[in-house]
Amino acid sequence: MFPPSLPENFNAQEWKGIFVQALENVLHQVHPSLIAKEDALEYIESLIISLLGTLCACQPHSVQDVTERVNKTFPDPIDKWANRDANTALEKGKKNSNIVLPVDKIHQALVKVYKSYS
Repeated sequence: MFPPSLPENFNAQEWKGIFVQALENVLHQVHPSLIAKEDALEYIESLIISLLGTLCACQPHSVQDVTERVNKTFPDPIDKWANRDANTALEKGKKNSNIVLPVDKIHQALVKVYKSYS
């Protein structure tokens, strides 16, 4: 389920459920009448975690490093959308951003995993 680039001490159970509520929120914003099964949301969550592992395989040193990694990972126009939204979030700051994902939880989990890895 997770790419081999993740550290051996990676505990998938710590990540379980971090994205499910955010995915439900996005679903209701985009398609209010559509209902997703819990296992479908959990599968999408596993894909997101796998993608995070891919993006974080090399330790980024700057915003430009992350931008280049996104450009290499995603096809056009998704890479442009992701970079534009990320830059907008950086410019607005955390408090004024309309980010739906639980950024604080994700950051804490990534720091915990990769701090012991590096």
